[in-house]
Amino acid sequence: MSTAQAATTLHPLVQEIRNRLELAGDLSARLDRPNLPAARDSLAVFQECFRLLSAHADVDSGIARLVDAEALYRSFDAFLGFRLPEPGLTAAALIEAWMSAGSKQLADLFPIVFDLEALALDMDTIRDALARSASVGVKELAGSPDDYHEWLVLFHQAVEQVITSELGADQARTALRSLCTRLELSQDDLGRMFRVSGETIRRWERGLTTVPTDRRSEILAAEAAPRRLQDLFRAERLPMAVRRPAELFNGESALEWILRGLIVEVADRYERALLYQA
Repeated sequence: MSTAQAATTLHPLVQEIRNRLELAGDLSARLDRPNLPAARDSLAVFQECFRLLSAHADVDSGIARLVDAEALYRSFDAFLGFRLPEPGLTAAALIEAWMSAGSKQLADLFPIVFDLEALALDMDTIRDALARSASVGVKELAGSPDDYHEWLVLFHQAVEQVITSELGADQARTALRSLCTRLELSQDDLGRMFRVSGETIRRWERGLTTVPTDRRSEILAAEAAPRRLQDLFRAERLPMAVRRPAELFNGESALEWILRGLIVEVADRYERALLYQA
């Protein structure tokens, strides 16, 4: 079977991954020399590919984040292929990295079957169709040993920054859920607090879109306020307390102030008033 003929047998998911890599060709051009911002952006494309694989395998979202993070650490070969650019080689390397992360690292911990049969992927066919033209090893694609080492260092710096950013996004998602629970708020209520739509909050909570970096500190600061209030009110009484009108808030309820994004000021006022009375 020729490469062109083999390509027609590819799983649609593999073709989608290759298409995404080809559309990101401008990033490859930015990697003509070591470039940390371009490396981070390239890894973001890899993450999209891993999410496609996890979604297709119906992996639980929490487990998928672990698998995708581990796969990112294993994707240096794909990174070298991407910068050439060699989308076929890159796609095959990404799939192998994801499969390796799932089957070798997590199969014993979670009741998920990570195997090629479950995804209907045949790696031999994928390699034949996508990377048959590559006549040299991936390491040789990096150039000299010194070049290889420089790209390896850059790659790991980019991975660490991407993973750190993901952890920050996870913290923000946890904070949003905490606000909902402690104050009995809906996602639409949170949307009013943070000046976005309720649908945006839902997408943030589910990990469908990443919480923007410039919003995370605001969310974490807001989440800390109810914990301060629980030092003043019993946890089960807090949702009712913030819904009562009070002179402290000019006749409005604390909740009305909270939904205007003033939750930190609400906590400050309650603390000053109640601690002064004590």
